[in-house]
Amino acid sequence: CRRVLIAHHFDEVWDSANCNRMCDNCCRENSCEKMDITGYCRDLIKILEQAENMSEKLTPLKLIDAWSGKGVSKLRVAEVTPPKHPREELERIIAHLLLQQYLKEDFSFTAFATISYLKIGPKAGLLKNEAHVITIQGITNKKSVYKDKSSQSSNSKGSRGNAQTVSKTVQDSVVKKSQEYKRPNCGSNLKAKKLKLQAGGDDQPVVLD
Repeated sequence: CRRVLIAHHFDEVWDSANCNRMCDNCCRENSCEKMDITGYCRDLIKILEQAENMSEKLTPLKLIDAWSGKGVSKLRVAEVTPPKHPREELERIIAHLLLQQYLKEDFSFTAFATISYLKIGPKAGLLKNEAHVITIQGITNKKSVYKDKSSQSSNSKGSRGNAQTVSKTVQDSVVKKSQEYKRPNCGSNLKAKKLKLQAGGDDQPVVLD
C-alpha cells in the first residue's frame, strides 16, 4: 500500500485495510511477492570490481548496459548472465541496492554538471556469507483498474473525435455546395446594379438590345 509507505516515511502508522483500493498499488488486480535479487547483486559487484580494476567509472546507465550485455564490450563480464527483466525493473533493483547500501554513489563535480557514478557499497561484504539473502517486493500482475478506465475513456474519446470529424466534414461539404449555388445569383445582382448605375441611377429604366 502506497499510504503505508508514506506513513512509514513520516514515522506514522497506517492500516492498509483503510486504503480501500485508493492508491496505485492497492488498485491493481494482483498480489505482491518477494523476489530474490542476491544473485543480481553479486553480478553487479563483479561488473563494478572489473571496472575498478580497469580504472573505469560506471554511471547507473552504463552499469545497466553492461549488466544487460549491451554498451561497451570491455565493461561486460563473461560470468554474468544478462537478466530477462525489463529495463525499468533493473533500474528498480539498482535503486533498492543503493537504498540498502549494497551499492553507493560517488559524485564527480564539474563546472557544468554533477555526475553520479556507482561503486561497491559498505554492505557488499555481507554477500561473502552464502546464507545471506537480499529480497525486493514486487507486483506479479501490473494490470491496473485506473489504466483500464483510462484506456476505455481514451477509446470513447477517440470514437467521439472520429464522429465529430466526420460530421464536420459533412457540414463543410454542405456549406460549400450552398455557397456554390448562391454565387451565380450574387454575380447577376451585381451585374444588374452596375448596368443601372451606368444608365443614370435606379429610377431610370434601362433598355438592353
